[in-house]
Amino acid sequence: MNTTGYYAPDITQNTACRFMNKSSHTCGCKLEDLCRLCGYKVNKGSQTVRKQAAVSTELECHPHAYKCALFTGELMSAFHVDVQRDCPEIHPPNFCNKCYLVLRRKVEAQKESRPYKCALAPYDWFRWGVEECKGCMPVYNHRWPKAPKTYPGNTPAEIVEHIKAPLKLVRVTAPRAPLSELSVRTRKCRVHELQKTRTILSCSSEDADLMLEDELRALSTEKKEQLLHDAGITVSIPPMQGLAIKSMLSIPWYRLRILNRWLKQAGVYLGSERKQRANCNELVGDNLKVELAPFSFKLANGGEELRGAALAYTPSLTKKVVQLLEQNDMKGTLTWHHRTIPSDEIWLKLGGDKGGGYFKMNFQIVNTQTPNSVNNTFVFSCFEASDTVSNLHVALDRFKGF
Repeated sequence: MNTTGYYAPDITQNTACRFMNKSSHTCGCKLEDLCRLCGYKVNKGSQTVRKQAAVSTELECHPHAYKCALFTGELMSAFHVDVQRDCPEIHPPNFCNKCYLVLRRKVEAQKESRPYKCALAPYDWFRWGVEECKGCMPVYNHRWPKAPKTYPGNTPAEIVEHIKAPLKLVRVTAPRAPLSELSVRTRKCRVHELQKTRTILSCSSEDADLMLEDELRALSTEKKEQLLHDAGITVSIPPMQGLAIKSMLSIPWYRLRILNRWLKQAGVYLGSERKQRANCNELVGDNLKVELAPFSFKLANGGEELRGAALAYTPSLTKKVVQLLEQNDMKGTLTWHHRTIPSDEIWLKLGGDKGGGYFKMNFQIVNTQTPNSVNNTFVFSCFEASDTVSNLHVALDRFKGF
């Protein structure tokens, strides 16, 4: 037995005489009409092969086959078939075109030192005449069984080694009706089943959320908006952030209500005004005080009258300045401008501005990197009257102890 697993003993004269009566099968098939490698009948071949039969020495033995004697080295290296030791009364002298293509590919793969898998196994001609003749089989059976498309190895161990992720069986319900026709309870069951599958694929419940995010990112913008609208998903802005929007836009409460009504149409909610006012009172605390103070107003006839008007001011200016200095110190923005300001002094710049029917008094901390910046300007008093001397006295009397 050779390396291919079939018998090819030395053919002596006595052995040849025993097979003399086997040059043709009981069914009538002749050896010259059969393939040396596969054992099937040599088929009619393609038109190209028939054209080559007239000019090729390889095909001169049979119009649709190749002579084994011309491919001695290739058959030995590819299939370990030594045709030089074949007996004419036992082995066919030709092989078919399909086997020739397999032989050529395998030889090319050996030259390039790359693996080549084929399902072709040379036929054991010492069994011919004992079992059913392959040449009598129908033409549609003359096909090579396709090599299994497996991973780099055919053994289970190699397959398991190639598959990095472990396999796991998951139950998937076969739907009998579309989801739009199902009840709410059945829909929830389907959603729960889908969540379990996503968790298994993600290896954890935390990563399952990441997978869901990736699924949403893969959708188009129009599809996302349509899904949010159909599902009734809204975006809620916390009250503190809504209060920050009001402060940054410098709008009163009634304008914030208009903005909130407009955002609701897009599925965005700013939160309740009651919570925003509560957060505002918590932030302001004792840093702001509002009262009705007597201010003088000029009349059309040239006279003046005292009338109550709103006055907002910081009760403790010292506490406010210290608070701002601590914030700048934590940020590392305090500076003495290259000893322009003495190291034991803090300079403040006071100012006032009249506009829009209000007079505002502010201060700036000079010991900062940008003392004239808007972010470094703080209003500590504001009243709804003109900036006359008497009105300034009324507003500044609240800071006599500063």
